[in-house]
Amino acid sequence: MKKSTMLTEEEISLFCLQTAYLLKAGVPLYDGMDAGMSDIRNKRVSEVFKAVSRSVMEYNTLEKSLRDTNSFPEYVCSMVGLGEASGRLEEVFMSLSSYYDKEKRIRNSLKQAVTYPMALFVIMALVVSVLIFKVLPMFESIFAQLGGSVSQTAS
Repeated sequence: MKKSTMLTEEEISLFCLQTAYLLKAGVPLYDGMDAGMSDIRNKRVSEVFKAVSRSVMEYNTLEKSLRDTNSFPEYVCSMVGLGEASGRLEEVFMSLSSYYDKEKRIRNSLKQAVTYPMALFVIMALVVSVLIFKVLPMFESIFAQLGGSVSQTAS
């Protein structure tokens, strides 16, 4: 798969959470992934999950299956490998789900923290430009009618 198939934090979190629930329920991964992931509406994500399921059915390790899709970050693949080796795969998936959920929330908070000041800057620039190009020329014409003049620094 191409680089463009890299999953988002939200999608990785969902995958890890569903996989952890499958492991907790004692459902074999190849059966549970087909059943649990078949109702996903996003075609790209659904295809990634199906590719992982097919690879697991071919008796590959889950780590190898995730790496073969090129849709998961190196961190996820390595942690899944550690979970498989230690026998704590369910805990690893729960931790990964929590981690990527927090990543998504932090990224959204940063976007909001940057967006608000940028919006204020744009609004301030509009107000200042309206003052300079519309309001000041009006004052100049009013002063001219009254017989006064505006200094060159003000106009």
